[in-house]
Amino acid sequence: VERWFATDHAARFAAIDRKLAVVEQALQDLPHIQLELHMVCPVEDIVHRGVPPVSPHIQLVSTMVSHGFYGSFLVVELDTAALGRTAPQIAEELYVGEPSVLVQSPTESALWVFFYTVEDGEERIIADRMRAVLR
Repeated sequence: VERWFATDHAARFAAIDRKLAVVEQALQDLPHIQLELHMVCPVEDIVHRGVPPVSPHIQLVSTMVSHGFYGSFLVVELDTAALGRTAPQIAEELYVGEPSVLVQSPTESALWVFFYTVEDGEERIIADRMRAVLR
């Protein structure tokens, strides 16, 4: 508990944003997807997060704050007709493949990528795996 309170959370959030940017950059030229970096935090905390953010597509999401989640995540919107697969199908392919990548699929056409437990260097592995599956 003491270590958590002593943590530089602004630096922790900035590290997550940098890792998400690696995935965003790796996927940005793929057809049939759109990317948006979402930030979940109270509006009064934005100044402490070092905004402007890494991505110009940042969106503020206030509904998740009430559920106790703060931080950034990447939304991958899919053209499922062009890809021939739904978001849950792609999420399953990412999860059962090697290396296994866990993403959320809250709708039939969106993947949510959270990095709050990703260690340094793992973002490149995740980016490569997602790129291979989304081609």
